[in-house]
Order: sequence, then structure tokens, then C-alpha cells
Amino acid sequence: MSCRMSRPLHGLIAAEALLAEGKHQPAIAALREVARLPNREIALATADIVQHRLGVDLGLAMGQSLPPVQSRQAADVTRRVMAWASQSEHADQVSRTEPM
Repeated sequence: MSCRMSRPLHGLIAAEALLAEGKHQPAIAALREVARLPNREIALATADIVQHRLGVDLGLAMGQSLPPVQSRQAADVTRRVMAWASQSEHADQVSRTEPM
């Protein structure tokens, strides 16, 4: 495994551990960052955590293994998790710019 790929995976492991304890904004931010990486394997792993820990439906079957990386379902889940990351980022930017 390359060093470039292991960093996001370590981040996913850490984020999942933090989210197992409850809502943790820095962990969610890390998931958003990792979800934007152009790697389908990492996107699927991220989607699994987001769906399981945050309750966001990203198209994964509950209690089943992740779909094959080259499958149509994997491509759809990848698109959904990337959209989730973009929407969440946009919502955060809007909330930071609105006056209190």
C-alpha cells in the first residue's frame, strides 16, 4: 500500500472511532475531505462510515459487504458520497457567512 493511500485510510479509522463515541465535527470534516479524493475504494469505505455512523443513506445495503469496486453500484455510491461531501461543505460555508 502506498503512503498516499494509507493516510486517508488512517483518517477513516480515526474518524470512525471518534464517531463511535458520538457526533464529532472534526471527524465529520475529515470524512468530507477524504470523500472528495478521486479513489473509488476510499470513497466506498468513507460511504460505509457515513451511512453507518451518521445515518446518511448513500445506497449501501445494510449488513452486507461493500460492492465490487468496478460495479455500477460502487460508481453510484461514489457519486453520492462525493455529493454528500460537497453539500455539507456548501452548507458549512453558508452558515459561516450568515450574520448572527
